[in-house]
Amino acid sequence: MSTLKVGTIQDHANSNTAISIDSSGRPTFPATPAWRVHNVGAQARTNWSTGSPYEPIVYSAVTLDNASGWTSGASNYYTIPVAGNYMFFINQRCDGPNDGSWFQLYLMVDSGSGYEFRHRWIQGAGTGFFTFSVSDMAIFAAGDKLQVRFGTASDTSVTLQGASNANATSQNQYTSFAGYRVG
Repeated sequence: MSTLKVGTIQDHANSNTAISIDSSGRPTFPATPAWRVHNVGAQARTNWSTGSPYEPIVYSAVTLDNASGWTSGASNYYTIPVAGNYMFFINQRCDGPNDGSWFQLYLMVDSGSGYEFRHRWIQGAGTGFFTFSVSDMAIFAAGDKLQVRFGTASDTSVTLQGASNANATSQNQYTSFAGYRVG
């Protein structure tokens, strides 16, 4: 039996580190695609129940994007750089809902022929505020675009809460979208 002793594994052409192994034998994978974005400030609209389906959530601050997949602006989407299984997380705080309203949070996927919803979560609401907290795993193809959208049946008063500034701590980042490639 042979033993291979290395501290770093790199690709042959560009010397990009694919795997590093620390002195305790723990591997790290620095090139694994990962992202995290959050919203700064609140998003209020006069009507969240328009659009097809509903409206994209605007994430205005990037906390992590090691594969340069995030596109900001009106579109706000993440482009999957390499096919595989991905874990993703969505947190969304909603303030000021009308009693009896319901809300939908969508993970939309565009595989080249327009956005279609792949995952949908529905939440009934009371008064005050509530928070969606979603985690799931899905298989995505390279080039798939992921976009989070929000909608309501008829409540035009709800506000999507965001952090007070771009450097806010995770304790007050009420709106975030994150994920990473598992394999």
